[in-house]
Amino acid sequence: MAKKAKTQQPFNVMIVGQAGRLQYEAVLFAASLRHSDPDFKGRLIVAEPQPGPKWKDDPRMKNAEVLELLAGFGAEVIPFENEHFGQSYPPGNKIEGLKALPEGEPFVFFDTDTLITGPLSAVPFDFDRPCASLRREDTWPEPELYGPGYHDIWAALYAKFGLDIGPTIDTSQPEEYWKRFMYTELTPTPEICRD
Repeated sequence: MAKKAKTQQPFNVMIVGQAGRLQYEAVLFAASLRHSDPDFKGRLIVAEPQPGPKWKDDPRMKNAEVLELLAGFGAEVIPFENEHFGQSYPPGNKIEGLKALPEGEPFVFFDTDTLITGPLSAVPFDFDRPCASLRREDTWPEPELYGPGYHDIWAALYAKFGLDIGPTIDTSQPEEYWKRFMYTELTPTPEICRD
């Protein structure tokens, strides 16, 4: 007899939304999720950075129509404070926004420029093995012919934030090869993590 498929547990989806382009991308993400997976049981959380010393301007989404559309698609806008990044490094919102998530509840994070084209709730995520997609490309940085190289560029970025680059280097990769460095441009993918 065939094994019965395991029922997928409900999970939350998180994206970051803020003033500017990301608020419109958040609406498109929410619309595509509700269109492609109308029976999605989890929460759609739009983590929103709040004004503070890390921002020159107010990063909140203040467009009433955008907020109305997000609410209509069942999205919850949840605020979070920037303690480390903010205006100087907006991609850091992907990290700091995790504070807005309900503790102990499984979640999947997407960039706002992702479109959902099928039932997300049918993807067999394994929440007992947290992971991130390893599909990535060498889109940045692009070292100049005479330097600095990948190591010097990444080391300078880590130093700017007072971080130690040493533990993040993948020593199984050759010197000055882009995959040697932990953070590279991620390509959104529904790929499931594998051994």
